[in-house]
Amino acid sequence: MRSIPITTSTLARKQENFWSKNTRLNRPMSPHLTIYSPQLTSMLSITHRGTGIAMTTVTTGFALAALGLPENFEHYLNLVKALEIPAFIIFSGKTALAWPLCYHSFNGIRHLAWDLGFGFDMNILYKTGWFVFIGSMGAAAALAYFL
Repeated sequence: MRSIPITTSTLARKQENFWSKNTRLNRPMSPHLTIYSPQLTSMLSITHRGTGIAMTTVTTGFALAALGLPENFEHYLNLVKALEIPAFIIFSGKTALAWPLCYHSFNGIRHLAWDLGFGFDMNILYKTGWFVFIGSMGAAAALAYFL
């Protein structure tokens, strides 16, 4: 049996036919976000990825800044203290910094349970999802308050 080589022009022609047909039939890109309504499970998954990326970016930025800045951490901490920022703003900022860590940790534990084969019942998925969301906010507020 001989195989017939597919040339670039053949592929381009097939691709053009694909897009022309989809345009003619008024088909959306597959699957497009407008087709699906947001669900708790999908939003938690997207947020888990986002918090991981955000924490990596912030940690790398702070590490590079620590290497490149001329003074030590205590000097910059004293500069911030000298601004006399109101306590509720400090608390809000600390909570905003603590929440991604708490959320990512809680949701990571949830994923570990899934890796072990637990928690796939739809009722349990939603209960653990809401626990991750609400629990991470409570834990972040507690960290911000006590630290």
